Amino acid sequence: MEQTKETGTLTFADILRMFSGKFIKLICVVLAFAIVFAGFVFIKSLLSPNYGSKITFYVSHTDASYQLLTILNSEAFAEKLLLDENGLPPKDQCDAAEYEAALAAIKAYNEARKIKYEANKKLQLFPFEFAAIEQEYKALRDEYDRTYNLLDTYQSVWSDKIAENPEHSVMIASLEAELEIIKNKITKFEQGDENNMGYLEALRTKLAIESDYAVASENVKSARKIAEELSEKVVSDWRAEAAETIMEYSVSISASFAAYENIFNTENKNANEGSEEIKKGLFLTFDVSSPKKESAAEIIEKIKSVAPSVIEENLEKLTGEVEIDCNLISTVSDAAKVSESDLKTVGIFGIIGALVGFVIFCAIVILRGFWITAVAAPKEAEAPVEEIENIYAEK
Repeated sequence: MEQTKETGTLTFADILRMFSGKFIKLICVVLAFAIVFAGFVFIKSLLSPNYGSKITFYVSHTDASYQLLTILNSEAFAEKLLLDENGLPPKDQCDAAEYEAALAAIKAYNEARKIKYEANKKLQLFPFEFAAIEQEYKALRDEYDRTYNLLDTYQSVWSDKIAENPEHSVMIASLEAELEIIKNKITKFEQGDENNMGYLEALRTKLAIESDYAVASENVKSARKIAEELSEKVVSDWRAEAAETIMEYSVSISASFAAYENIFNTENKNANEGSEEIKKGLFLTFDVSSPKKESAAEIIEKIKSVAPSVIEENLEKLTGEVEIDCNLISTVSDAAKVSESDLKTVGIFGIIGALVGFVIFCAIVILRGFWITAVAAPKEAEAPVEEIENIYAEK
């Protein structure tokens, strides 16, 4: 410490020595702060408990799970819960002309979605019908190619000696006749008749169905864009008045995809390892928690009724899929006192309290050490030193 006193500075070793013998005090302070913080939150939760529930849906497609969760955990989704079935505020709270224009655009968008759905249904079903026609047509073409190649072989080995063999000429004539029969079959199969669709007509139908679906998809995109723009004009004015309620809904809702281990209670996990969809999560869960029981119950009911259409529409927009299903599983979930989240919050605040106590204790010890070094040590250095009388000095 002599060097420290001389320079007036503290080294890291000096700081560590400040905590010597204070470990038990540190533990006591940390525990005290942790208990105070956790106790405060626990008592607060008893006096003002949260209410909520878990609402789980089965979702048929989760290819865009990250983007979907971002939407469902945003104010935009909370806002959807406060709008009507068309995604618009109450008519009496909107400009009449803008409301009617937005409503017409939404109806046009929904109609475009129906047309796309029907086009997609045809697109999904027709390949089965076309596959049978295509397979039969391919079999005829293969038979024609085999016969043609065999005929070509007989004709290419022609010579005077072979020409004298009557069987060779008979075989060539037979193959030519057979080839003509197959060719006629192919022509008839391509043309078809009043009872059967020909291959060429089937091919044209296939291309037409694909074209109809492509056009329907583009029409949906265009109609969606118009509907969103006109709806935003209506909602933007209403949003300012409903901002407080939107934020209340937003902070009360948390969406997540449940891990498949939590859904399938089975010892044989290998049975589910082959399903990538299950690993991604087919079960979407909303956690609702609100200090007001009435508000929690209202949010839960709105999620049950509004969430499926919002999820299906957003997944269709994100992935391009058409046939998306979102079905409610927890049909009887209702607002109840939330205990798990309270205990979790108590634990979190206990840890925060422990960290605060640790920081405060360390700060006090270090500041006290600095004070001793900066104030007490210089005073000791300035104190007069008594000189020892030299008895041997000459008087």
